[in-house]
Amino acid sequence: MTIDKEKLDKYYEAPEEDTLVIDLNPQYQVLEKQIETQEAVKNSIKEKFGEVSSVSNNSRLKDAYIGRANYKKVFNDFQKNSIDLWYTDPYYGRIDETGAIARIVPPVNTKAPVSGVGSRLAQEPTFILTALEEIKKEYSRKVKVRESTIKTLNVVRGWDNERDLQDQHLEELYQNFYNFVLDPLHNSNKIKNIDDFYSFLKDFIKQQNISFTTAGIMESLVNNPFTSGLVYDMFDGDPSSDAEKIEFYEDPNFKTYEYVITKHGFRIDPNIPWRIIADLSSSGLYAYIQQDYSRFKNVSFFDVQVNEIIDELYTPYASYMTVSSATSGFYKTVIRFYNRFIKENAIYNTVSKSASDFEYYKHIKNNYRKQSPMTWEIKEREPAPNPLGVFLNIDPKYLEWYLEIRNIERRSPLNNAQIKQIKRAIRQIHGRVSFAKHPFNRELANYSIGLVEYSLGSIKAVSVKTLTKKEKDITMVPKLSEYTGTF
Repeated sequence: MTIDKEKLDKYYEAPEEDTLVIDLNPQYQVLEKQIETQEAVKNSIKEKFGEVSSVSNNSRLKDAYIGRANYKKVFNDFQKNSIDLWYTDPYYGRIDETGAIARIVPPVNTKAPVSGVGSRLAQEPTFILTALEEIKKEYSRKVKVRESTIKTLNVVRGWDNERDLQDQHLEELYQNFYNFVLDPLHNSNKIKNIDDFYSFLKDFIKQQNISFTTAGIMESLVNNPFTSGLVYDMFDGDPSSDAEKIEFYEDPNFKTYEYVITKHGFRIDPNIPWRIIADLSSSGLYAYIQQDYSRFKNVSFFDVQVNEIIDELYTPYASYMTVSSATSGFYKTVIRFYNRFIKENAIYNTVSKSASDFEYYKHIKNNYRKQSPMTWEIKEREPAPNPLGVFLNIDPKYLEWYLEIRNIERRSPLNNAQIKQIKRAIRQIHGRVSFAKHPFNRELANYSIGLVEYSLGSIKAVSVKTLTKKEKDITMVPKLSEYTGTF
C-alpha cells in the first residue's frame, strides 16, 4: 500500500468539517477562554465606570453599591480556587456534617496547649499550623519578583479563641441587663429567687434580640470565621478597600501565591484575596490531617469522603455537657449572673401585716376598709443551686429554659404548643436518666439537647442573611432518633 504524503499533510493541516478531531488539552482552552471572558468583563466595566472599583467603608452608599457589584463581577465570579465566606458559604468551617454549629476538636493525644479546664474546646488545629509553615517555606523558595506586595507570606491574623469572644459578649450582656433592668429592681420583691430572675433575663434577651447560649453566640455575628481555625490573613491590608484588593490580585507574584496555597490545601476568599481558607476536601490538606488523626493514617485520600473527615474533626457546640457543665454554658451562666446580682443585692423589701397593729387591723377589717395596715419587711433572696460536678444532673427546668432561649435566639420559629410538647419530652427523657450508671445514659441526656436543636433546624438550614427558614436537614434524624424507643 502506497501512502500519499501530500494528502496526509493536507489532512492534518486542514481537517474537513466531518473529520473527528481529538483535543488533547481541552482544559487549557477552557481556561484561556475564561481569562478572556474575565478580561472582557473588566474592560466593559472600566469603559462604563472608568474603573472596576476603588470604594471602601468610607465611600458613599451609592458608590459603594456600584463598586462592590463591579468587584464581584470581575473577581468573585471568576475566582476558581476560592471559598466565598460572604456571598456563598458564611458558615464554612463552623458547622458539622449535619449543618449544626460546631467546632474542630483536637485529637486526644494532642500536645498543643488547650484553653479551658477539663475540656478540649478551644485550640488552634495543629495540622493547620504545620501546613502554614510549609506554605511559608515553599513560597519563599518560589517567589520570583521582589518588587511586589506579596514578597513573603506571614500570618497577620489567625485563630480567634471562641471562649474569649463568648466571655466578652456575656460580660457586656450582663452589664446592660443590670443597668437597664436589675438596678431599678435591686430592692424589689419582683426578684425573690432565680426563677424570677430568669423571667426578667428572658424578656431582656427577647427585647434586645441578643444571643445567650453557647450555640446561639457561635451562630450569631458575635462569632467570626477565624474561630474555626481554618481562616488566616496572610497580608496586612484593609479588607474594606477594593483598590487594595485589586492591587493584590494584579500583583506579579499572585499566581505563585495562588499555586503554593492550593498545593497545600488552601483556597482564597475572593472578597479578601489575602485571606486563605483550609479546604477540608483537598488532598493537599488531607496529608496534614493524617499526621494528627490516627483514624486516617493508613487510609488513602481516594478512600475517604469529606463528610467522614468532618465527622471525625467536629463536635457540636450544643450538647448536654456544654449546657450543664461548661463554665460559660447555659446553666452555669444563669446561676453566675444570679449570684452576681444577689451578692450585691441580697435583700429585698416586701409588705406584711404587722402583729403589733393587730387590734387596729381588726378594727379596719370590721369597718370593711379595703386596705389593711402594712409595714415593710426585709427578706433575703433565695440562693441559687451550687453548680458543682463535671457532668451535672441539673433540674430539667433549666433544660426547658434552654429551649425557650434557643427559640428566642432563632426568632421564635416554634409556637407555644410545640414548645410545650418538647418540654414534655425533655421531662420524660430526664426521668429515665441515671447519671451514676452506664455511659449510655449520658447519651440519652444529650438527646434532650439534640431534640431542641433538631426542632429548631440546623443553622445551615436557616439563612441568616435572608432570614428565610428552609427545610430541616434530614441527616440529623438518624442520630437524634436513635433513642426514641426509650421514652
